[in-house]
Amino acid sequence: MPSTLAPSDLQIFSATYYDGETAVRHDVAVHLCASALDIISSSGEVLDQWPYGDVSFADQGSGGIRVGKIDSEARLVFQDDKAFAALRARAPAIHAQKNRARHNMYKTIVGTAAFLGGFYLAMPYLTALVVALTPLSYEAKLGRNLSATIIELFVDNDAKGVCSGVEGGMVLAKVVKDLSQHKTVSMPYEVRVLDVDMVNAMALPGGYIYVFRGLLDKAEGPAELAGVLAHEMAHVDLRHPMNAMVRSYGIEFLSDMMFGGSTLGGVSGTLMSMSYSRDAEQEADENAIQTLDRAGFDTLGMAQFFERLSGMEDKSGLGLPGFLSTHPDSGARSRSARSASHGGRDVLNDEEWAALRAICT
Repeated sequence: MPSTLAPSDLQIFSATYYDGETAVRHDVAVHLCASALDIISSSGEVLDQWPYGDVSFADQGSGGIRVGKIDSEARLVFQDDKAFAALRARAPAIHAQKNRARHNMYKTIVGTAAFLGGFYLAMPYLTALVVALTPLSYEAKLGRNLSATIIELFVDNDAKGVCSGVEGGMVLAKVVKDLSQHKTVSMPYEVRVLDVDMVNAMALPGGYIYVFRGLLDKAEGPAELAGVLAHEMAHVDLRHPMNAMVRSYGIEFLSDMMFGGSTLGGVSGTLMSMSYSRDAEQEADENAIQTLDRAGFDTLGMAQFFERLSGMEDKSGLGLPGFLSTHPDSGARSRSARSASHGGRDVLNDEEWAALRAICT
């Protein structure tokens, strides 16, 4: 029924009314009464009555100012700013719902940011815990599965895949044995050469190490190869590959939450993981230098390899500032290895080195 009040207190404004149940538009008169507003049709029928405590601001745009009724889909649209001002004067809590929604949104954003920040800061500790609880047998199984993926990823149809030269394989096994006998923590290693023209080497979980043929072609002596192998073996001993896998899953989860799996999320994930990679590379370098020293091999070969790698990066324009590179600066790595050089025995003789370089032929 219509609200009752003295005629002098009555304020009437034109509006458009949607009942929330149909898409029918109603041109109505809105009577602003003492405790509620009445929505009156053109025929004088009371279509609805809204207590002021139930009136909520919806939005404002070119179509007018929309207000709604709490817990209802009904809407009123005012074209007259004066009408809304008069309504707001009688319904001071008209923005309460919007303010509560904004406040809850801020709380959600702050809470989510705090959770994600805490997760990111705790990631190194969580990663270390997960890796420590992972059995070596499972890590080896994971490495075997990844090996097949690596071969498919890097080897094209014209290449041989894993190089299988018998004499070269025996020489490679000799170098690996020499190094592993002088490591403080020695894992079982499966070292293979891939027929790929790329100067690279990588370690996978479970002791799987791949040396690319391009590295053998560019190395100027077995001492350089020994330095690379000692470095990759250090990654295995320190379980860096397993750490990297666990961390990558965590970073992927984190970036997906923040960016919804977008390109920005991928870039973010890469940037967030870089500091860990630099730390791991530096740790592996230090471990490799110690292993080479205990094995009686000169670290000068390792230093020379990094020097030439730095020159290759500069020529190709692929050198990156330290804070954006997943590896420490090659020049700095070279200086560190050179400072540890004290001479040493030959890693291989000329005949053995030639056999190893021919492992893919």
